[in-house]
Amino acid sequence: MPRSASLLGSDRRRLLAEGAVDLLAEEGAHGLTHRRLDRKLGLPEGSTSNVFSSRDELLAGALAALVDIDLGAMGLDAPPEVRTPRQAAVVFGDVVSGWLAPAARTRLVARYELLLESSRRPALQEVFLAYRVQFASLAEWLAEAAGCDDPGRRGAELVAWADGVLLDHVAGPGSELDRDAIVDAVRRLLT
Repeated sequence: MPRSASLLGSDRRRLLAEGAVDLLAEEGAHGLTHRRLDRKLGLPEGSTSNVFSSRDELLAGALAALVDIDLGAMGLDAPPEVRTPRQAAVVFGDVVSGWLAPAARTRLVARYELLLESSRRPALQEVFLAYRVQFASLAEWLAEAAGCDDPGRRGAELVAWADGVLLDHVAGPGSELDRDAIVDAVRRLLT
């Protein structure tokens, strides 16, 4: 499962895109504007619009930043050796645990803001679907490595389970799962 190259390019573009992620989490999609992002980052007015000329480009940049950060956090540049359901559960569980970490909450909230925006913006939807395909591919690969009979179906079940856990976490005082509980739940899904 090699990681794709960065979608962001320049350091300035990355700084703005990551700032947009933070602003999305703080103020929601309607609060993300070029002017507000300039103010948040202490940049001269017009700086953001010089890099992202439209709101759609700014939202796409934020999504690209999320994809880049999340895929990097998966740590799958060199795929781990996976031969058992337990090993597969640890890999998948570590990804989900990482997304549930307090330090990742901003990205998680921003991801759901962008998910809703993508339902109305085809260009965002394309990026979101490509991102989801990569996550689903990881789940299917792990299900196959764990020896599941129908890795496609089992991988889809893992993704659906992870979606539920992540949404529960971001939507309110959901269940607080620690890494061991997550790994155990994933192992049960794989056996």
